[in-house]
Amino acid sequence: MTTSSPTSSLNHLWTSPGVRNRFQTILEGSGPARWTTELGAKDARLASESVAAKGAPRLWIGPVLRDLYQAATDTGFRDNDVALVARIYR
Repeated sequence: MTTSSPTSSLNHLWTSPGVRNRFQTILEGSGPARWTTELGAKDARLASESVAAKGAPRLWIGPVLRDLYQAATDTGFRDNDVALVARIYR
């Protein structure tokens, strides 16, 4: 039986077209919108609400992402990919 190392598993992940395209969109800031800022805000809100409803410790990143995506949505970038927020850090 052959086992794979964590490194070989990660290498396989990076060769996945879906992952490669996703990170290309994030790093280059170009490409079609696959997940809009509006959807990102909704998903981050739902995740935060779900965590709160379960009484689990609050995940700080959920509200931060929700606010970033919501701000992008509210300022005219509703149909842009969530990768848009990466521009803030360039």
